[in-house]
Amino acid sequence: MAWLVVAILAVLTFALGFWLSRVFYRVEKEEERPPVEKILLESIEEGAVVVKPGGEALFVNRKARETFGFYPGQSLIEVSHSFSPRETLLRLLTSEGIGEVTFRGRVYEITSYKRSSGESVYLTLIFHDVTESRIIEELDRELTSTLDYERVVNLILDRAMELTGADAGVIMRLAPDGQNLFVLAYRGYPYETMGIYTQIPWPIERGIIGKTARTGESLLVYDVTEEPAYVEAFPSVRSELAVPLKVREKVVGVLNLESTRLAAFTPEHRRLLEKMGEHAAIALENARLYEEERRRALETQTLLSHARALASSLDVESIASTALEHILSALNADAGALLVFDQLGRLQIVAHRNIPEFLDEESRRSGEELIRRMQTTPGGYRMLSTGEPLFIEDREKRRGAFPGLFPWARSAAMFPMKVGETNIGVLGLLWKEPRSFPPETLSLARALVDQTAIALQNARLYGLTDRQLRLQVEELAALTRLTQELSSTLDLETIFQAICDEAVRATGADYVDVALVDWNTRTYTIKALKGFSPELEEVFKDKSFSIDEGIHGKAARLGQTVLVGDVREDRDYIQGAPDTLSELAVPIYYEDQIVGIINLESRTLNAFTLSLIHISE
Repeated sequence: MAWLVVAILAVLTFALGFWLSRVFYRVEKEEERPPVEKILLESIEEGAVVVKPGGEALFVNRKARETFGFYPGQSLIEVSHSFSPRETLLRLLTSEGIGEVTFRGRVYEITSYKRSSGESVYLTLIFHDVTESRIIEELDRELTSTLDYERVVNLILDRAMELTGADAGVIMRLAPDGQNLFVLAYRGYPYETMGIYTQIPWPIERGIIGKTARTGESLLVYDVTEEPAYVEAFPSVRSELAVPLKVREKVVGVLNLESTRLAAFTPEHRRLLEKMGEHAAIALENARLYEEERRRALETQTLLSHARALASSLDVESIASTALEHILSALNADAGALLVFDQLGRLQIVAHRNIPEFLDEESRRSGEELIRRMQTTPGGYRMLSTGEPLFIEDREKRRGAFPGLFPWARSAAMFPMKVGETNIGVLGLLWKEPRSFPPETLSLARALVDQTAIALQNARLYGLTDRQLRLQVEELAALTRLTQELSSTLDLETIFQAICDEAVRATGADYVDVALVDWNTRTYTIKALKGFSPELEEVFKDKSFSIDEGIHGKAARLGQTVLVGDVREDRDYIQGAPDTLSELAVPIYYEDQIVGIINLESRTLNAFTLSLIHISE
């Protein structure tokens, strides 16, 4: 019986020991087991950590191991100083909640939640990388706070360079023609290689930037020496990243970054800039539309101001001077000149600003002659016949552009001034730096030029009416005086001198002479002179010349008035006064036969107009 009791006690002791061992084993296993399945946490893209309430890591997935360097058994409290703010991480290691921290320049949103297993409690922390979202949110806040186009552009470029560590960057906009790009903002580049394209176009066929604009696809280049499309704009560049800026799938510009380091830009950079580009393009487009409206309002105001200023005078020179001042300011030109056609169809400078060469009379005449010669070139003829302006965007790329004149000017434009089919004149503008002429600039320039042309035409018509009346009075007075002189004497010497006196008074000529024509000897003899020095009078008085010589002889041979705007260019000219520049010879008829010549000379080029010719005749 005793052995039976002992056996029963042994069995009970073994059973109790086995049960207790299983209980303690179960508790131990429950304490070591993660509260979520390892497979699930390992498969997610975010970093995930399972910790005890004291901060000891029980489980760390691959993403957390690679990103933060966490490992099982590690105390996260000891490494919490790597996160900012540290207090946020410490709080989430002990309690549920959501917080945001930064680690090595990136922003993470941490979600902490509890799980329990039996009597054990665990905390699971999920680290969401929200860097891109926060950058975009911050950028959106800054972009929506302003409609200043220039500020928006610079803000986008600065943020992109800060995030990528780029050494140089540029934002370009696509021109309306879809074939050219213009720089909006740039950093790190020399002006000569990038800044210059704020004024002149960057062709869409050129470089990585052009390729991105054409294809609408981002281009990440780890080594620019292996990219055929690469064009150097910044020395020592090794890598480049270009991202298109799109609005409703339409390319409106390009964001381009460059670095002196190989493979400086990563796919992550490209992805971030593409997201930035989506928001930046919309902000740019909104700012552009606002700027466009502001520009139109300013243009309207400029045109109204211009019209009011022109309406304040009916004097051609005053209108020309006022118009030139307004146009230089409106188009940001450095210098300019306004020329109008005289009654003989010759261009004359009536106003100029900031052109040192025109302060000298000889240079001014050379400028006028150059412009007149330009009228006969194909481009000049096309400009005056079609009304289309002429442009020189960069003088250094156009050999032979206004040679010898304005060496300080790099860009120029010439706008014909027309009213209907009538050419009024030409407006010439100069810039010290190269520049382009986009449609909005041309639109404003054309409107200003058209207003100026109408004002000049009205002033000329008013002046013609007033001048014609005055000239008729002067002509009648001159004829009356001359008739009185001629009827009071039969002395030829007195008659010839009276003709000279009246010719000077009526026409403003500097020198006048009267010659008698002898067809038997085919000569003409100078009988009276006015305005010449005594030495020249002694030389030419009663001197005879062949009818085949001089401007006098030409008028006699042709039987009509001969006008020479520049005697230096007429091979028939015989020098009298050394400073004569223009000449007018009028035949004197008696019973259908030429008996004499009235010859007028001036020290001014193109001095004699149609009205003066009429008085002389």
